[in-house]
Amino acid sequence: MSEIIVWISIILLILSSHYIVKYTFIKYIIGIVFLISFFSILKKKSFYDIFDLKTSVVFLGFFLVLWGIDNNNKIINKYIVPIVLFLNILFLITMCYPFKTIQNFISLLGFIYLLITFDYTKWNVQNMKLINVDYNWIIAKTIILSYMYIFDDCVKEKMKALIVLYTPLLYPLNEYLIHRTIHISFGFLYYFISN
Repeated sequence: MSEIIVWISIILLILSSHYIVKYTFIKYIIGIVFLISFFSILKKKSFYDIFDLKTSVVFLGFFLVLWGIDNNNKIINKYIVPIVLFLNILFLITMCYPFKTIQNFISLLGFIYLLITFDYTKWNVQNMKLINVDYNWIIAKTIILSYMYIFDDCVKEKMKALIVLYTPLLYPLNEYLIHRTIHISFGFLYYFISN
């Protein structure tokens, strides 16, 4: 039964994500659902079971995106958003650590490639929409994460991880950060709820 609820939630998340840029009240609903889910998880798990570097960066990004859809701040738009994205990729390395298999090492090489080719000037935003979309980097990231999600043993929920990875590509790519951040944040919550 909980599996059905998760799938229904994923479908509702995709639909609500479509309207988040158009209707401000949707972001408040998403924020409230996120907080309710988060606090219900905290009742079952300790704070330290949930928060590691990766989760902290993702949740920080989530609240930055919700705030930034209707607000602009030069420092956040030009510096903080690219730094949070860079840290998100950097902390992906910890997901498969220690590296034991050839698949782990291939994923590591992919992450290193993403970090080396990351150009923070292409990740400036206005109302959390990308000003200059880095299509090549987004495609490379999608391919590398697809490989990790499919072949690495460090990813348990492969199908759900792929859905969270590909659904942001259904929207205009200048809105990529908005949808990717919301979907990955809820993906983390679903992971914590199911484990």
